[in-house]
Amino acid sequence: MNSLDLNGWRILIMINSRATNGIGVFKRSMRYPSDKEYVISISICIPDKNQAPYGLREVKESFFKPLNENFFILDPEFENYESLYSYIFESAKRAIGLAFTKGIVCGGKRIKLQN
Repeated sequence: MNSLDLNGWRILIMINSRATNGIGVFKRSMRYPSDKEYVISISICIPDKNQAPYGLREVKESFFKPLNENFFILDPEFENYESLYSYIFESAKRAIGLAFTKGIVCGGKRIKLQN
């Protein structure tokens, strides 16, 4: 990773559950100069009871906001998990991997894994 481009700033990864149509990694970081932090935002959709046996009934009642071109998007693959915990944990790992494979813009520079 080209972490020297961060010039002493840190990266904070914020993972949120959100009523949306996939797992989304926001392409640009948010910047907090007072703490010298770039924040990478990840949205993980939570399944309802019809989408997965471990889903939550309340999901259908929440405000739906679809992911758009501002996000790198992953299919949630609900069927690959046996519990809500394993789905959220593994999806977060997949999303973090995607973020650093595609690269996230931090202070005008793209931070990504290098081969």
